[in-house]
Amino acid sequence: AMRDVFSIDHNESYNKARGASRQEAIQMLSKGREEELLDVVVDKFLNYSANKDFVLVSRASLGKHRQGDAFWTAKLAAALSLPVIYVTHEARSGGIFIKPLSSYLAQLSEVSNRVKQALEARGGKLAGIVTTLPSGGYSSDETVSTHEEENNEINRQDVLETCESIGVFPAAILEYNAQYSSTSIAEVADALAAAILIGESEQLAASQIRGVVVATRYVSEILEMLRQAPAGQLLVTHSERVDIILGVAMAQLSSDFPHLAGILVTGYHAAATTSPSNNFSRGVDNRTGRNRAMSFPPLSDTGPYDEEFDARSFYLRSDDDEDDVALKRALTILRRVPSTVQLPCIIAVADGTYSAVSAVTNITPPMLPNSREKIEAAQLVFEKYLNHDFRQALLMEVLASKNPQNNNILSPKPSITTPKLFQHDLYSRARNKLMTIVLPEADDRRILRAAAELIHRKLAKIILLGNKQHLRRLAKELRLESILFPTHHEKIIMTQVYDPQADEDPDEFRIVMANALYECRKHKGLTQDGALRLLRNDPNYYGTMLLQLGLADGMVSG
Repeated sequence: AMRDVFSIDHNESYNKARGASRQEAIQMLSKGREEELLDVVVDKFLNYSANKDFVLVSRASLGKHRQGDAFWTAKLAAALSLPVIYVTHEARSGGIFIKPLSSYLAQLSEVSNRVKQALEARGGKLAGIVTTLPSGGYSSDETVSTHEEENNEINRQDVLETCESIGVFPAAILEYNAQYSSTSIAEVADALAAAILIGESEQLAASQIRGVVVATRYVSEILEMLRQAPAGQLLVTHSERVDIILGVAMAQLSSDFPHLAGILVTGYHAAATTSPSNNFSRGVDNRTGRNRAMSFPPLSDTGPYDEEFDARSFYLRSDDDEDDVALKRALTILRRVPSTVQLPCIIAVADGTYSAVSAVTNITPPMLPNSREKIEAAQLVFEKYLNHDFRQALLMEVLASKNPQNNNILSPKPSITTPKLFQHDLYSRARNKLMTIVLPEADDRRILRAAAELIHRKLAKIILLGNKQHLRRLAKELRLESILFPTHHEKIIMTQVYDPQADEDPDEFRIVMANALYECRKHKGLTQDGALRLLRNDPNYYGTMLLQLGLADGMVSG
């Protein structure tokens, strides 16, 4: 669905558009391989953007390793030579800002200024910021006006002045929309890897949660509590409370009972073995139109409707958990309700009630591919509040890159080659035309580390000069043996070892090298025996003759 939203080719692999997964990034950063991570991202970006008009790079949170780290963002943006649009929002609770406007503006100023300085220190540029106005229209620390539009204009002017004072461009100052902070049953099911017991994918995505009610009392008390609560509540109850599940579901048949967003069943043992990736791939019963959860046997799709259907005999099998039997019977009853009657969505998790409620309240409202209402609302808000000049600058840059000879549009800015982009260009040339490099001083640990780096990055094939067993021991000490001397079969042999002092008696290959060296130096008085001694005692001569005979492309020494 997100491919449709952003008009992305359905045949294009998702991995091509991903610089590195969160797990890969955290693993590299935890091992101090930050530069390697940057190289991976730069390589992926340049390959992906080669045939694209416009690419937006989104930096995902890396948790405790780099969460909110402006310097990591700056380093990545500077390496790619990309302008940064920084998105910053105040923390929210219950749909309103926790702090008054002055605190919000202070944080906006502090964060934006920190990002701007970090970028400029690394040669990057902060193109603009995107932020959201406080909810409720705070015009001061003490008073709150009921005139939302009037206060939003006051707040907007305050934000503009704050941005001007620190020298950042306000790309978009958005108005708060409660829909962004709402969470659907589909999003809760996705976050908790819950099993879907009742509800189709469209209904799950459309059911927005406005509150959470934990049901542990009598059914009558729960129904009264829900009657007094606003519509859109998520009812959380244990799988043993079948009376509550049936009672609340049946209450939805009443026209004056508030609409329920859904029911979250906890302690449901079968949910622990349900694959979350298949939650929306349920079969649909032909008679009722209800979806069938994976953990339930399908209702018969053929034959007459059996009014004497025995739920106990149908579901009670030797491999069923006794605590889930009653729930399975209840769901059998609910599946008999005609599809014209919309029952609340029911999802289930194996966790206890406390853990499940804690997880639900800590969910950051996501935007899934089927969150159509959120996506449409976001598009409308950005269409309205994205700065016109900023939009035109982006458009002109895209057009200029596509039509550099067109005089009717802005001419493209000179391309800036950052150190990382320059390095990437060198690496690409090296990989496209793999050379063989001789390293005559291979017994130096620094040389072995450099050789391992070249082989690991597939930048060159390496010839090491020295005793093979001695070099293996050094590589093992440096923990580079698997790179320099891999045990598995390689399509391309990346490392070769020549030992100039291997044999007392010269072999045929050494004689060929000695003859070639003699021909080159005989006018200087070099003899055949002298050529053999030079090859044995001076690895630089040995490496030079490998070049002379066309067995290598270059040598690094000294």
